Amino acid sequence: MALDFKKFDKTKLMVLVAAVAAGIVAVVLTNAHINRTIEEGSGAEKVAFLMEKVKALESAQREVMQSQEAYANRVEQELQGIVQQQQARPATQPVVEKPALKRQSLALKTPEGKRAITVNITTLAAVGGLLNPGDFVDVLAHLDLPTDAVTQVDASGKQDVSKMQKTTLTLFQNIQILAIGSNVDSPSDFDGQQKTTSLTITFAVDPEQAELLTFAELHGKLQLVLRSSGESSSYRLPSATWETLKNYLESTQGVMINSPVAPKKKEAQKEEPSSSIEIYRSGVK
Repeated sequence: MALDFKKFDKTKLMVLVAAVAAGIVAVVLTNAHINRTIEEGSGAEKVAFLMEKVKALESAQREVMQSQEAYANRVEQELQGIVQQQQARPATQPVVEKPALKRQSLALKTPEGKRAITVNITTLAAVGGLLNPGDFVDVLAHLDLPTDAVTQVDASGKQDVSKMQKTTLTLFQNIQILAIGSNVDSPSDFDGQQKTTSLTITFAVDPEQAELLTFAELHGKLQLVLRSSGESSSYRLPSATWETLKNYLESTQGVMINSPVAPKKKEAQKEEPSSSIEIYRSGVK
């Protein structure tokens, strides 16, 4: 961890270091001078005087060393306090600049020969919102299709009314999703998509599919089936009705169910005129 030495008293530190160095130099020079004096045979008084000087210098040196040690202890305590303060501070997260959002043109992303069309689908019917731009799906349609016509009589006269049968069919297969909402090419926010009740999804379809998709959305409900990555096969699938469900359960599970489809109305039998022979005799019947 980096420490800021600007906070310490540099002047006192330099003076202290200079004093210690001067004391060491003085002791060394004094010892050298004493040795020369003894070698030259100086008097005992001069030697005693010099020895006292040496003792005084050594005492001063000890004081300087004690002062230096005290200052070093104080500096060490200050350093420890700074380290503890820096460790106590929460680590600052580096500021990361978010890249600017680049939105691709939907027209450039639409394949050649296709049309971009947007429909509104409930989140549950859109694979629970777990879809990304670029995914391929099959589009199912839940429709009420007319069956046999029956005759009803009201105040205005006779009218033909068609019975409706609920039918589910695979409308399109292997349809590409171009966008979800305004998201064209970024990974989707699954959490955000699952919190909404419906999604606006844009598909790439040909012109004929665009008409049929619009019709199915207006007259029924749409549901999406997500394909695995790289899977592009197509199947000829029958529409799902009560009758096909009944047949499937009987053939695969051995389960018999009653189809709630009303039986066809029998045509009323027309009364044929009865033939009779009348005999007249003499003008009398």
